[in-house]
Amino acid sequence: MNPIERFKAHWQETKKNLSHKIFPCPSCRQQLRVPVRFGKKLLVHCPKCRAQVQVQFPHPLAQLKQALLTPQGVKRVVITLVIIIVLITWVTWYRNIGV
Repeated sequence: MNPIERFKAHWQETKKNLSHKIFPCPSCRQQLRVPVRFGKKLLVHCPKCRAQVQVQFPHPLAQLKQALLTPQGVKRVVITLVIIIVLITWVTWYRNIGV
C-alpha cells in the first residue's frame, strides 16, 4: 500500500471514530457502536443480551465552560494571560533596544 492510500485509509478510520463511540454493554460486555449526538440522550439496545442502555454525550463547549468557571480554571486562565502579556512585553522591549 503506497503512502497516499495508507493516509486515505487512516483518514477514513479517523472520521468513523469521530462520529461513533464504542463501549461495552454493562450486562454482557458486548462491544456497542453508538453514534455521537452531543447534548442528546440515546437509548441503545444490546443485540446480544437485549439490555437497554441510556447514553449521553455532553457538549464539549459546555464541559469547557464548566471547567473554566471553577476556581482552578479561572486561576489557569489568569496565569496564561499574565504569561502572554509578559512575553509580548519582553519581545517588544527586546526589539526596541536593537539587539
